This record gives sequence, structure tokens and C-alpha cells, in this order.
Amino acid sequence: MPCAIVTHLDSSQLDAVLNATGLAEYFPPGKRVSSDSNYESERSELLGATLRLEQRPDRCVIFDNTPHSANEAHEVCMKSVSFVDHYMRYELLTADFSVGYARDLDLITFVKLFDERTDFEPELELDVSSGLQKEQPKVKTAFWDD
Repeated sequence: MPCAIVTHLDSSQLDAVLNATGLAEYFPPGKRVSSDSNYESERSELLGATLRLEQRPDRCVIFDNTPHSANEAHEVCMKSVSFVDHYMRYELLTADFSVGYARDLDLITFVKLFDERTDFEPELELDVSSGLQKEQPKVKTAFWDD
């Protein structure tokens, strides 16, 4: 799964943090968006990350802990997962999911996150034997003139 990192730090600070945490191998220099990238806004930075990943924005997830990031993610059609940390869960309602810890995320959560089912509306009754939808019988009424 391709990953990118977006930060307000400059590239030298980002390199130092990634090397200190041992994450530099997961985020090669081509997959990093820092303040040195000269994007005008956070939205542009997020879209720059999708370009580096060669993915559509609606197939990307932002992991952050602020309501502002969730709003920015939704503005560019990305999904948002917020970590409950500095902000309370009720302040993170704009995120698609909010979790306490990364260990709370699992495969089912991601399936639900990208589930685009539109079958929440009740369906018409199906004729199980033929697989076709049953139509209501039409009744034609004739009135007698006296």
C-alpha cells in the first residue's frame, strides 16, 4: 500500500524525524510533502501527496488528530481518520472515523471506510424463483353509466 507524508516541517527537519523514528524507509524522498514543496495551502499539499502516490483522492486516507485536517481532507474528497488526542471525540465529528489508538484500526474498519454501498433504500419485493422484480398488478376499473 503506497504511503506519503504531509507535514508543515521543512525537509531537513522531516528527514531528521523520520531517521530518528526509523520510518525513513517507508517514506522515500519522492513520497514526502514538506513546507519546502511550495504549495499554497493544505489542500494543495494533500493533492500533491496524491499525485506523488499516483492515486485518486477519493482512494486516499488522511490520518491526523485535528478537526481542521478532517475538513481539509473532505474538501478534496479524501477520507479522514482522526486520533482522539488533543481534541475530544465530539470535536472530531467531521472525520469519517475517530479512534483512540492506531491499534483500534483493523481491516473491517477500512472496508467500512471505503464502502460505497447505496443500497440503504428498501428494495422492491423480489420474485425469488425468477430473480425479477414483482410488479404490482394493474387493475382497470370500468364504471357503468345509469
